[in-house]
Amino acid sequence: MDFLYSTTSNLILKAFYSFKNSLPLNLEISFFKNALVVEMEELGLRVETDKYFDVLHKQQPIGRLKADCIVNNEIAINLVSTPVEVIGKDIDEMKSFLRLTTFEVGLILNFGPDGQHKRVLLTNDFKSRSVDKNI
Repeated sequence: MDFLYSTTSNLILKAFYSFKNSLPLNLEISFFKNALVVEMEELGLRVETDKYFDVLHKQQPIGRLKADCIVNNEIAINLVSTPVEVIGKDIDEMKSFLRLTTFEVGLILNFGPDGQHKRVLLTNDFKSRSVDKNI
């Protein structure tokens, strides 16, 4: 199945699931992030970590958003470690990040016991239509 940035998404998920169960669950999320970066780079992906983006209002900066990783300048990744399923709050945060940046695809990777991922999509075409309608 092809979808926006499917090749990059598939490589990210391959990296995520390749080592997810090899680290103990009680580690800080930074250990998982560092291991994920190693795995992604071995697969040939370009990874930037802890990347900040200015949020503007009337062309003035009003704050900053952070992505745990940006991959190939296409996909934003946020990492969580929760024993339950990724929740609406995590998804809403990713939707806000996508809406306020030019990124269209976000992945939420959960390093909790069940290890899961959620893909969030918000195309720039949709964002421009929403702005035109003042939504």
